[in-house]
Amino acid sequence: MGEPVIQINDEQMKAIGEYVQLHIHEWMGEREMGLRERIVRVEESLNKNYELMKQGFGLMEKKFEQADKRFEEITSSFNSRFKEMNANFNSQFEQVDKRFEEMTVNNNARFAQVDKRFEEMTANTNLRVQQVDRRFDELRTDMNQRFKQMFTYSTTGMVLLAVLMSVYQFLT
Repeated sequence: MGEPVIQINDEQMKAIGEYVQLHIHEWMGEREMGLRERIVRVEESLNKNYELMKQGFGLMEKKFEQADKRFEEITSSFNSRFKEMNANFNSQFEQVDKRFEEMTVNNNARFAQVDKRFEEMTANTNLRVQQVDRRFDELRTDMNQRFKQMFTYSTTGMVLLAVLMSVYQFLT
């Protein structure tokens, strides 16, 4: 590089520094106000997002409660059906026992039919129980996925807030 065009001595440099210090607030005032307005808008937006997240969590809690109620209803319904089936099975078993005592060698075919019907009922009951289990597993998986999604959104919001606060502190 070459020689500087303007020679500035220490006194002149000090005078320039004092002038800049006196007027820097005036020059930066408009920019700082713009940043403050942006920060206020971001804070308001974050507050709205926080309220929306609270509402979302409230709705999820209600859905969990509804799912619990539905699970209890289905369980009680299943238990009542199972008791009815048990009562039916018990009465059928008693009838089968009476018939068995009365049956002769020629009536063995009827006894085989009763066994077949009992196996079909048992298989049908097992199938229904498996379907109910599968439905509840799907519901649990869906709710876990939704919770993870809400957690990700809230974490992202908090990280964004922290970054904005850091930027604001850096600029001020």
